[in-house]
Amino acid sequence: MNAPNPAPVQAIVLFGHGGRDPRWADPLRAIAARVLADRPAALCEIACLEFLEPDLPTACRGLAARGARRIVIVPVFLSGGGHVLRDLPGLVAQVTGELPAVTVEVRAPVGERPDVIAAIAGSCVADL
Repeated sequence: MNAPNPAPVQAIVLFGHGGRDPRWADPLRAIAARVLADRPAALCEIACLEFLEPDLPTACRGLAARGARRIVIVPVFLSGGGHVLRDLPGLVAQVTGELPAVTVEVRAPVGERPDVIAAIAGSCVADL
């Protein structure tokens, strides 16, 4: 009797701009920690467009090497501006070309989600 195939390993990449100061990534690391607390079976990495490592292809290659067969890229941007519209598609094309056995999904920028907008607005007025 054959054992059932295990579910494919799922992974999340929190993709942000990056900054010259390494502390810039602290909020992304905090989000990653919360993601892993909520979904301990998932893999979660951060990736940056500029200045900080890893970049998106490197993060995705690392996740694939750890067994990820589905990678969800979550742009941690307030809107789908230039980096999301111009830079991200080329990086995703590079990743899918390098990792043909991995399914790659790109979500909308987090800042466009109604629940995130509500949380930010609530934070803005919390101390008024």
